[in-house]
Amino acid sequence: MITRRGLLRSGSALTAMALLPVSAFSQTAGGQRVLTLSTTDSLTSAHPVAQSTPQLYSIWSQVYGTFTRYDYLTKTLQPLVAKSWTSVAPDRWRIELDQTLVRHDGGGAPTARDAIHALTYARDGALSQQQHLMKDVIAMDIVDDYTFDMVTSGPFALLPSEILSRLVCFSADLHEEHGDAAFTAAPYGWGPYKLETLEVGVQIVLRRHDGWPTENAGAADVVIFRLIAEPEQRVTALLNNEIQIARAIPPHMIARLNQPGVEVLQSGGLEYMFLGMNLKHQPWDNPLVRKAVAHGVNRQLIVDRILNGMAQVMDSAVGANQDCYQPAAAFPAYDPDRARALLAEAGYANGGPEIDFYTASGRYTSDRQIGEAVAQMLGDIGFKVTLHAPDFANLFQMIRGGDCPFYYMGRGSSNNSLYNLPQFFETGGSPRINYSNPVTDELFAKARSEFDDDIRCKVIGEISEILVEDSPALFMWTHNLIQGVRQNVTWQADANGEVWLIDVQLA
Repeated sequence: MITRRGLLRSGSALTAMALLPVSAFSQTAGGQRVLTLSTTDSLTSAHPVAQSTPQLYSIWSQVYGTFTRYDYLTKTLQPLVAKSWTSVAPDRWRIELDQTLVRHDGGGAPTARDAIHALTYARDGALSQQQHLMKDVIAMDIVDDYTFDMVTSGPFALLPSEILSRLVCFSADLHEEHGDAAFTAAPYGWGPYKLETLEVGVQIVLRRHDGWPTENAGAADVVIFRLIAEPEQRVTALLNNEIQIARAIPPHMIARLNQPGVEVLQSGGLEYMFLGMNLKHQPWDNPLVRKAVAHGVNRQLIVDRILNGMAQVMDSAVGANQDCYQPAAAFPAYDPDRARALLAEAGYANGGPEIDFYTASGRYTSDRQIGEAVAQMLGDIGFKVTLHAPDFANLFQMIRGGDCPFYYMGRGSSNNSLYNLPQFFETGGSPRINYSNPVTDELFAKARSEFDDDIRCKVIGEISEILVEDSPALFMWTHNLIQGVRQNVTWQADANGEVWLIDVQLA
């Protein structure tokens, strides 16, 4: 079982490795090729759908196997557990599963029953955080042992990327036998790597699945994701060869990576950063106060001074590296006088309101420093700001439950804005912002049903204009992704920022 001290299976080769010093993980141990990389996620659970963060999405996709996988380098949707997917009617997709796959414990290929069981759990399971992905699916029908249909409430053009690339397939038999304990007692899937150990809040260890059909002689036999929240520690670990890939390096630390044996990789990012204002909490139910924030934060100054220019300031609800990007005509310019006037109009001519502002510390690039800068800017226009910087696990729990009134965080890591925007801005999407607008609801439904890319992008542009005008969030920037890599590692970093492990080459 997994405990706070972690899980180590009896008889595991990793049991002996766990006794080695940390730096030994970066070497070939016992004839095994070991890759160690940093993660900034909280690593709180082995449950593959009881989370909603890009880093864990990526890990569980490679363990259990999502049905499809979007390749950000080629900008194409690739098969994973699914062999093919076909729109057989505007409201019906037919998915054929790959019968050549072998489950990690030697079991057979994924079946239609497995797929429907896993997708039903994502929609209805008590611990699932993925219900929003399945809300348009009204039925799932078995066609044959390895083929099933997904029926939606209306035309759903993006189902293969919106749902199938996000949700994993897991064994119906194992889950029915063990319940949710299956994800610790029998965490066997069909991905290229299998779960070896999980130490909560410390690390996840994966082992290469010998039954995976794609050959890559240079791929790691063992992969260790180490939780390293502090960027200084990530850089130090990389320079000491304790890890081979250090992700999310702040711009001001790039100079430290100019060392023999280390390379710096940069790419544009997909994940957009934003200030979320939860309309359930005062004063964020007042659009004048929200617009005051939009005019009161000098985003370009923060990018220049704190991020060393290594971010793209947003001018839309869609990031510049996402599909369907176009600038929003109504995007508010930095104007502190206008912000003060809006606060006065909202009833705060003599100062205020008093607000609690939350940011993580170490989860996102320079997040604590950015939080301090935002707090100072808002204070300058009249807000009375109390800044909080809890650990990310606790902060995310607050945000996810709708209990955080005002916060800085990131969302995205998808080329498709229809994956992340509805979660925050469609009625019933989640309690994270509690924004509701019948006009945008109608537009979201229209965009999802549109099979023509150009028409769909036009509709997404209309959504962006409304969100920018209503300001339930201030869209800040997309970071340039900066990764430090040891020179014995060959990895093509992309805008997603996650690592598809089977493609990484170790020299």
